[in-house]
Amino acid sequence: CFRVLNGPESMDDYTCEAPPIFGTLIAFKRSDNSWHGHPPFAGERRVVQMAYVRSQADVDRKARRGRLSLFLKKLNVFHAGA
Repeated sequence: CFRVLNGPESMDDYTCEAPPIFGTLIAFKRSDNSWHGHPPFAGERRVVQMAYVRSQADVDRKARRGRLSLFLKKLNVFHAGA
């Protein structure tokens, strides 16, 4: 289960959790004190993430970061896509 945590110290101190079932959606505003996560999981993990940006500068920054990330992944010979 995905958990919205009360702080950074413990996965057991949480406000709510969302079970990993089809159709489940959880959304929250990301900040320096928005803690979230899930307990360790064995098996395949599938995730769809969306991000909203407020300006063209944010779009450009994310595009640059994405190009850098792709370049670094191509350099990693252990990466599945290499």
